[in-house]
Amino acid sequence: PRRNALHRSLFLAWPTYHGLFKCNLKRIVDFPNLWCYFKHLYNYSNVKEVSSIDHVKQLYYAGLPELNPNRIVPKGPDISFEEAGSGNDQI
Repeated sequence: PRRNALHRSLFLAWPTYHGLFKCNLKRIVDFPNLWCYFKHLYNYSNVKEVSSIDHVKQLYYAGLPELNPNRIVPKGPDISFEEAGSGNDQI
């Protein structure tokens, strides 16, 4: 349960907070240990099945007109979790 809550927070922060909320000094990938743990959590089957970056971006960017009046949804971040590795070997 805690593991899923942490992943949810990281998953929401990664594609949305960086751009929409202007928390863009660093990205999650700029913190190697946090990024590794994020990938590790993502690869749990119950997490992977319900994680959709496109859905999260639509929710935040199109659903908060007071922060994004033009409702422009960015194409990125572009990452393949399969290419990024599982993170298991670094934990």
